[in-house]
Amino acid sequence: MAKRPLGLGKSAQQKIKKQKAQATNDNTSTADEPTQIQIQLDSNADLDDELTQLNGLWNSYVDSERDDELILNGIIHECDRLLRSEQQKEKKSDTKPIVLTDIFHSIYALALSELTIFKSEEDDEKKRFKLIADFFDSALERVQLGLEKYPDSPLLRLTESKIIFQRIPLEYIAQLNTGSKNKKTIPDIKKLLKRGEQVFDIDNIEPKYFDLAFQILQSFNDCLDIIENFGHESEIEEGLDSDVDEDLEEIELDESHPLYEVKKQLDEHYQWLREKLEQLFLKIEKELEKETEEKEDREKITYLYASVAKTIGELYLKAAEIYSHIFTALAYEDDAPKDIDGFDLKTSQKKALELTSKAVNYFEKAVRKDDPQTWVDHAEAIIDLGNLYDYKSEDQESSYAKAESLLEKANKATNGKYKDVLDKLLSNDDDE
Repeated sequence: MAKRPLGLGKSAQQKIKKQKAQATNDNTSTADEPTQIQIQLDSNADLDDELTQLNGLWNSYVDSERDDELILNGIIHECDRLLRSEQQKEKKSDTKPIVLTDIFHSIYALALSELTIFKSEEDDEKKRFKLIADFFDSALERVQLGLEKYPDSPLLRLTESKIIFQRIPLEYIAQLNTGSKNKKTIPDIKKLLKRGEQVFDIDNIEPKYFDLAFQILQSFNDCLDIIENFGHESEIEEGLDSDVDEDLEEIELDESHPLYEVKKQLDEHYQWLREKLEQLFLKIEKELEKETEEKEDREKITYLYASVAKTIGELYLKAAEIYSHIFTALAYEDDAPKDIDGFDLKTSQKKALELTSKAVNYFEKAVRKDDPQTWVDHAEAIIDLGNLYDYKSEDQESSYAKAESLLEKANKATNGKYKDVLDKLLSNDDDE
């Protein structure tokens, strides 16, 4: 298992630590300055509508660095105010009450769950997990209250899914170590993951929620990554800035460990993740074909299209890893057996080629004219594909030549930023 970036739990906490340190260093000049917030509103939006303003404030937070707890508190306080206002107007027969839509309930719930990331920095462990649990409970309660009024809302189901996938690492896995046993404070994580998958429904969502759907699937990907690498957090953290991939030994968990059953089902969860990302990708692709968006909106959805494609490509490469390793061992290691785990040379090669070819296809779709890194990602996937073809075959030589061309183009555009990648490819060719 190669070193991989930390997922939601650890990376979020590291990010908050860094931001707090920067804030401390900068507070001499900005302590008394009020926070300036630019609210995103559509050109045809009703500027006097309170729900429109709330939605604009939330969108502004989502598109920001998400490092300002005060903005989140402001959103939650505004939600509280609107809720009180609705309740007061309902009591007055001569006053038209505010209609709190499913968007309101979603924003309220998401803001509460987002606040848990900041609460994860509380030093007192008992208090920390109590705060996190309370905010997640409140967030899910808000979703359920919304579903009572809007039972067919795809947005609220997406919201519940996002909260579940965020809660598992931040509250539950954060309490575990490799020697943990099942306990009352940790629910059945296997059932929670299944619940998150069941309520994730993008069949009927509007295009404006495509980005939210992608965020949820990214959170799920992070969650699976944390589970897969559980017990190796320190090694991975130390290797974050390293260019050297090192295999990590598999950690065997006791059958009584809360993650034991979950780890056995990781392949199924990754398959579900790929399928949902591909489903989302097709929806985005169809939306782009309409060409009805304004320039700014089209740029956003085009960027989302590339981001989703890249993520799918990465997941297909990951799925191909085990078959690629088997093929490489059988093809090039001395005294290799006839098969490994039931896969012989040809079957492992076929499976690895199938999955890696899909990865290459998605990395190609992820290529952006203004981003050389996407050209390099595409080239590296093509190199992986070339490595799976028969030695010195036409397909292998063609793959390496195509990758070389992409890398040369990327280096020309960036003054040699990717020279090491190109040199590695060329040196491999020389060795052959």
